[in-house]
Amino acid sequence: MKKSDQDTLVWAVDLLTGNPVSDLPLSLKDSAGRSVQTGVTNLNGAFYLQKKLEDTLYVEVGTPDAQDSWSMVQTFWNGGVPLFPYNRLGSWVPDETHMIYLMTDRTHYQPNDTLSFKALVRLNRDAFLSAPLSNRVIATLFDSGHDAIFQTDFTLDETGAVDGSIALPSSFAPGDYDLEVSMESTMESAHQPFTIHAADPHSFQIEFNSTQTEWTGEGPVSIPVRAFTQDGNTLSDAQMYWELTQLPIEFDAFDSLEPLAFAAETPSSCTPHSFCESGRDLVDQGEAILPHGDYAFEFNHLPTAGPYAYQLLVRVTSSFGETVERIFPFYHPPSFHVFGYEYAEFTGGTQ
Repeated sequence: MKKSDQDTLVWAVDLLTGNPVSDLPLSLKDSAGRSVQTGVTNLNGAFYLQKKLEDTLYVEVGTPDAQDSWSMVQTFWNGGVPLFPYNRLGSWVPDETHMIYLMTDRTHYQPNDTLSFKALVRLNRDAFLSAPLSNRVIATLFDSGHDAIFQTDFTLDETGAVDGSIALPSSFAPGDYDLEVSMESTMESAHQPFTIHAADPHSFQIEFNSTQTEWTGEGPVSIPVRAFTQDGNTLSDAQMYWELTQLPIEFDAFDSLEPLAFAAETPSSCTPHSFCESGRDLVDQGEAILPHGDYAFEFNHLPTAGPYAYQLLVRVTSSFGETVERIFPFYHPPSFHVFGYEYAEFTGGTQ
């Protein structure tokens, strides 16, 4: 639709074929939803009105209850057309648009290691983040020159998730690599870079052995941690420093349940020698010796009202002087659930 100070033009075409749609009844509405003009498209799919209309206009075809025959457009196209005034959940994207979330078990490997990854795929077409219609994904490894050096495929489960592993052979030279997971149907993809290092007897890794990242209720939060060398042996007599920081998070109930921004006004109790960032509240910190490379954190008195985000930072220094840091995020969810909302207009009086 195009609108000037003197006239308005509406042109309707079929999204699948691109052909004009003739004899299509339509209604021009103002910003309050009142119909200011009705009409029918001609043989070229156009409707022309030589009349001055003051308000921002909507053109509506069909009704919101008619699932297969409703469409609309507006003259003010800055942030898109909002769907909620029409009692619709959704977004203006094709059905087969996906969001792919990808993570690997770590970012540094050696030849003969096994790279483990998890991928979660969602349809980016509605407010419910539905599982994808297709269930095949392709995993490809690229070297530093972005040449594909390995490829295999995996099947998503009924939730749209996949756990996979790829053996890194000894023939892979040290350097930077990239893991790509793509949808077989649309070739949309997500990437995760990683590095292969030459064998180093002094290098080691930190691993958090908790599969849980969300805690509710009054029970303790338990997070086991393990430090081990590249050949799989536990790291003995290492020095560990750790700290736990807390940060309130906000949720936008009208758009999603994803955390928004961290609260900027949150006071910081970070000490000069601590690693926590400004705006984070230091909950606890300490030091320990890892005689056998293992340690179990247990926090018993964390607030459960929520929502709170936590970050456990662990810094381990070996007897060889090597230092490795890792962060384990977890959170207490809000004590409420958002099921949906409605749009309404109020005029006059106290709201």
